[in-house]
Order: sequence, then structure tokens, then C-alpha cells
Amino acid sequence: MRMILHVGPHKTGTTTLQVGLRQLFSSAQEGRPWFPSFDSGPGHHELAEKFALYTRKDRYNYILENSKKFNISDLILSSEDFSKLDVSKLKEIAEYIRPDELLIIISMSPIARRICAIWQEMIKHGYLCALNESIEEVNAFPGVMPDLLQRIVGGFKGNRPSIIIANPNKPEIIWKNFQSATGVDVSELADQAASYNMSLGMAGTEILRSLNMILAARQASHEVRSDATRMLVGLFDSNPWRNLIENDEIRLPDAWSDRVKAVILGNICTIRRLRNNGELAVHGRLSDIVDFDYYFRR
Repeated sequence: MRMILHVGPHKTGTTTLQVGLRQLFSSAQEGRPWFPSFDSGPGHHELAEKFALYTRKDRYNYILENSKKFNISDLILSSEDFSKLDVSKLKEIAEYIRPDELLIIISMSPIARRICAIWQEMIKHGYLCALNESIEEVNAFPGVMPDLLQRIVGGFKGNRPSIIIANPNKPEIIWKNFQSATGVDVSELADQAASYNMSLGMAGTEILRSLNMILAARQASHEVRSDATRMLVGLFDSNPWRNLIENDEIRLPDAWSDRVKAVILGNICTIRRLRNNGELAVHGRLSDIVDFDYYFRR
């Protein structure tokens, strides 16, 4: 059995991958890939907790038992939160599963666009600061800086991880690149143009940020904040809202231009170096993650 471990990170087409893989492979069948399905969401976030091998051992044991019982070809695990773990924790997971082969997948998307998406995702989870105050916090997310690639490649020498590149304007590209990297037949999904967990625009994000500040000042409970956020995000994600508030994409502050350019070039140089050294495989066009000019104000 081969284990395909998709480590994210956040805002790189991960939800689209998880929803599609769950659709195709949620049932364990002999000789086929298996994407275990739990109730907590499309991915395997609970398995990616720091102490999941101890606190969620029943789920890991369920995976092990069914993998052997049905003699599956590939066990596919995916969570953005795997990217937050130390390499030692990822190795513990692999050692517990004991696959015959391990393939680590890292997804990547246009970097400037991803920086915008991370900020609005932080706002969805209660963050209070404006975009122009948030560069340090955004850069600290796994996979924005090249350190995630270096950490994975350095920690799994001999495994040759793969990057798959997502293009938000062409959602089907991620399936083409996933199949290229893994050999798993996902051709049924290749014609799907749906994207999941789409980012909010600037207007919706700023309204939500204002709500966060009001509820924080009132010391509202977690339940109240979660319910209020869910209601607003549902509105801002609806077609009537998106049609009403047009041309609302988040743009990066001009003052960030040098730093974002350095982040993009740092990632490209790191990927090329690791690829040229035979330590990393790249599936997709590197040019698809370079979007420096588009995401600054015009």
C-alpha cells in the first residue's frame, strides 16, 4: 500500500481536492485508492492535530484495519494542518501507518492572491487587524515563505515530495496535476469547474472585521461569534451579493510590493533549486504561481 500525504498548506485548492477525493474514494474497496471519510469536514484535520496519534488513535486504527481488510492500493490523507506539524510528527504518522511507499504532496497557488486569501481567512476566524497591518502574521502562515518546502524535502530525503500547482481561474488544472503527481485516476473530476471555500472580497471582509471588533469589545461567547460569522459569510459568499458588489477582489497595499516580490522570487528559486537537484518534483507551470502585478492596487 502507498500512502499519499497531502499537507496543504491553506488556500492552495485544498478544499477542492478534499471534496473531490471524498466524492470518488470515500469507500474502501479492494485494489482502489481510499480517502477515509469522517464527519468533521471534507479533509482530515482531526488527524493532523499535534497529538492526534494519541488522542485520535481510534481513527488511525480504523484506517489501518480497513486498509488491510480491503487491500487498498493507496491511502490518501489530506489536511492543511499537516503543514503546521514538525517533520518529526509527520514521520510518526508514516511510521504508524507503515506504508510500502510514501508520497508527500504539497499544493501551491498564486502567491500574491494567496496572501490576500490568508488575511480574509484570518478575519473569518476572529482576527481584528486591517490588511496593511498584517504582513508579519500572513507571512508566518505555513507555505507562504519557502521554509515549508525546505522542511519537507530536508526531513524526507529519498522520498522526493511533489508540488502540484493550482490555478484558481482554472479549477480543473489541480486535478490534472494531482493525477500527474500520483498516477491516481481522477479524470471524472477533470471537467468540474467548481471551486470550494472561495475567498471573500474586500467589502465583505471589512464588514466581518468590524463585526469581530464589536463582538470582541462585548466579550461575546465563542458560540455567538461563530454563529454571526457563519451568517455573514453565507451572505457574502452568495451569488446575489457577489453580483451586487462587483470588482471587489482584495488588493495588496503598495507598501508591500518589495516584500511580496521577494517572497515570490524566494519560492520560485527554492523550487527550481530543489527540482534541479532531483529532490522535488513539480507538476504544473511555475508561472501560474507568479501573480505579482495583478494583486497590487492600480
